Amino acid sequence: MQEATDAYLNIKTEDIIYFDSDSEAYDDYFESEPTDYKDLEQLRKYYQPICAQPYFIDYGCGTGRALYFIHHFYQLPVSGIEVNPDTFKLCEMNRRSYLAAHPSPQPLQLFHMPAEHYILTEEHNTFYFFNPFSLEIFTQVMNKIIQSYHDSPRLMELILYYPLEEYVDYLTYQTPFRRVKTIDLPWHPSKTDRFDIFHTLNY
Repeated sequence: MQEATDAYLNIKTEDIIYFDSDSEAYDDYFESEPTDYKDLEQLRKYYQPICAQPYFIDYGCGTGRALYFIHHFYQLPVSGIEVNPDTFKLCEMNRRSYLAAHPSPQPLQLFHMPAEHYILTEEHNTFYFFNPFSLEIFTQVMNKIIQSYHDSPRLMELILYYPLEEYVDYLTYQTPFRRVKTIDLPWHPSKTDRFDIFHTLNY
């Protein structure tokens, strides 16, 4: 399925990209590993955005597999944020080849920067994480999301793939987000192999 769906989307996303081991700049960031297409199909089967005008942000988008999958099959505006320069170049190449095969009026933007530096606007409301960085960076990113929520109250969604328990605990006890749905992936042996969906409460 991996090669077939990559070929259909006209992208190349199978490789795991590692950071330069000699660089301390990325100590809090994890290597880019693509979301399994079978798992993305399960997400597609059981998840529908509930925001009136969904705008999808992929933090640590890697080479863009989840980003282009969501853009194509959900037809949503999307933005991908990636800090690794080598990975970002591959993601840009995939963007060009993907759009050549699947032109769309929906915006598709890429940003080469640390996730915690990305500036949110009130249109942003749906956020995807596949354990891209440490809890410290995740907390900084979430602080910006929460501040944006307080500045412009709106329904927001978080989608966590293979969620770290420290992420889940932080969201549950220290943020206005609550887990509303879990999408199981029964072909994986671990209970952590799942999607967790979080929504803002009291909106």
